[in-house]
Amino acid sequence: MAIVTVAEVIILGCSGILTYLAYRAYRRTGSPSLRTLTFGFGLVAAGTLAGGLLHQFGVIGFDVCIGVESSLSATGFLVVLYALYVGDADNGVTP
Repeated sequence: MAIVTVAEVIILGCSGILTYLAYRAYRRTGSPSLRTLTFGFGLVAAGTLAGGLLHQFGVIGFDVCIGVESSLSATGFLVVLYALYVGDADNGVTP
């Protein structure tokens, strides 16, 4: 169980840093795709945090915690894929 906790902390840290860097890039450029990318990474971080907190506080069962985390993370990665695939339609950049 300790290895799962360590892995989750690493995932949370990395996704949090990616969210921060994407947000900084968005603020610098104003790019809508970077705003969407920030939102996607934020969902991945939120999923990891929510799953971990729910499990640590024993609010619900482990399998439900994993389901919550996986659902939010999967949604976040879909948003990231969308942001990277669509690009900046306003700037003439096409996939």
